[in-house]
Amino acid sequence: DSFFFSVQTFSTIGYGTMSPVNTYSHIIVTIEAMLGLIFVALSTGLIFTKASRPKASIMFSDPIVVNRRNGKHMLMFRVGNARGNNVVDAKIDVNVLIDEFSKEGDHIRRFHPLKLVSSRSPIFKMSWTVMHEIDEDSPLSKVDWNNPEKSIISFISTIQAHDLNYAQTIYDRHIYYPFDIKNNEVFLDVISQLPDKRWLLDF
Repeated sequence: DSFFFSVQTFSTIGYGTMSPVNTYSHIIVTIEAMLGLIFVALSTGLIFTKASRPKASIMFSDPIVVNRRNGKHMLMFRVGNARGNNVVDAKIDVNVLIDEFSKEGDHIRRFHPLKLVSSRSPIFKMSWTVMHEIDEDSPLSKVDWNNPEKSIISFISTIQAHDLNYAQTIYDRHIYYPFDIKNNEVFLDVISQLPDKRWLLDF
C-alpha cells in the first residue's frame, strides 16, 4: 500500500485515498502513470524542438545571370535574408552538374565546385550578390551561353549561417536550371534610402 500510494503521490494523480481496490488495479494505475509521464516528456520535447527550430527564410533570385563585371566574364545570382534577423558567418557553396564524356567516350555527369569571388559574408543582413568568374580554369569556360542546356544540367547552391536569435545553424539550398540563365542581362539595384535615412531592400 505504501508503494502504490507513493506512485500516486509522485505522479500527482490526486486520489486523496487509495481508490484502486486490489493489486491488479494498483498495477494498472502504476503502468498508466509511468506511461503518462513518458508521453508528456516526449510530447513536450517534440513541441519545443519544432517550435524552437529556426527557419532560414533565405530568398534566391529567380534568374542566374551571365554578364561582365569590372571587365570580367561573370556568372551571378542574388540571395537575401528575408527575415532581417541576426544572421552571421554565412557561407555559400555553388556546384554545377555538367554532362561530360570521358576519353573512352563514356557519358558521365559530374559535380564541379565553382570558385566564388566571395564565398563568405560576416553579416548576412541584406542582399548578397554571389559571383563566379568564368575564366580558363572555370568548369564553365566552354559553355555556349546561348544554348547552356547542351552541357549544363543544373546549378546547386547551398548556404549555411548562424542565427544569433536561436543560437543555431541554419541551412538552405536552391537549384537553378538552364532555363533560369539570362545571358547578357544585369540585376537592378534593389537597395535605396528612405527620407528618414533608413535603408530599404526591395525583395
